[in-house]
Amino acid sequence: MVSDSSYFYLAHGYTADYKHTFTPPASVSSFLGYSGPRDQTGVLCIILCFALGLANIFSKFIGWGIGAIVMSFILVFIEIPLLLRICPTSSTFDAFIRRFTTNWMRAVVYVAFSAVNWLTLIIGGSTLLVPAVFLLIAAAFYGLAGLKSQEFVGSKTLGGAGVAQMIV
Repeated sequence: MVSDSSYFYLAHGYTADYKHTFTPPASVSSFLGYSGPRDQTGVLCIILCFALGLANIFSKFIGWGIGAIVMSFILVFIEIPLLLRICPTSSTFDAFIRRFTTNWMRAVVYVAFSAVNWLTLIIGGSTLLVPAVFLLIAAAFYGLAGLKSQEFVGSKTLGGAGVAQMIV
């Protein structure tokens, strides 16, 4: 017998096996690429680093504020690979950004950026601790994906998964 919740899943294209475990249709899984939380946290880190870095330029944390803004621009190119095709950048910068195409390398860069923001505690607490926490959370997501040996799949929303090839 099929329950009411089963009808919902089956009506929306999910398939069920004999154990009643549901798998999403191929179009949903390829669109999301199962990297949704990692990508979303990465975009949130970009926004937080830029906004709070800009806010901290006008305080005693001017160096860390500028550093957070630089981090946000680096993260933009890491998280949105389509920008490497659109923006005129040097081949050295492109090679540097292309190093971060695996979950492990992204976890390393997020931990490094988080550690830099945690160093604001040397002078005193600031709002740059907020991006430090979220950078650490993003690093944990990428690190867990690396531990599970998941292939990195960029979402089509952020310009990954072959979107750059479709444009050219």
